[in-house]
Order: sequence, then C-alpha cells, then structure tokens
Amino acid sequence: MDKQSVTQVELAKRMGCTQQYISNLLKGSSNMTLETIARLENALNIDLIKSALSYVRGYGKISPSRQRYLNDSDDESHEDTL
Repeated sequence: MDKQSVTQVELAKRMGCTQQYISNLLKGSSNMTLETIARLENALNIDLIKSALSYVRGYGKISPSRQRYLNDSDDESHEDTL
C-alpha cells in the first residue's frame, strides 16, 4: 500500500469492503481467507504469496526435481525438501 500510495479507504473501495475491515486486517485482528488474499492481490496488482515466500530462508533454492506437493506419494522421505 505504501509503495503505491494507496490509503485504507482506497483499498476498501477496490476490494468492495469497509475501511474498518482493512484496518482489522492490517492490525492482525482479522484472519485472511484465501478469498481475501486474492482480492488484495487483485486490488493492488501484486502477488502476496510469492512476495511472502521470497522472505522464507532458502525458498527457491530447491531444484524443481526435488519439490514435493501435497498429493505426492508418501513413499519417500520429505525431510530433504524442508
């Protein structure tokens, strides 16, 4: 919001919600659903998930052949992918 000079009121208008709801999100008083995250991403034209993961130490250093997904079989140990 700061980088784009977007106020809480403007973001609320873009998302179709109240300024109070935005305030609660920013204070951490309300949990974000996936729908809320998607609406924030659309309103600000950003990728929150990718941005958040870029701060996780080591994220992106796993080779694609070692990535695991929730639907992958449990036959192999997952410790080396964490």
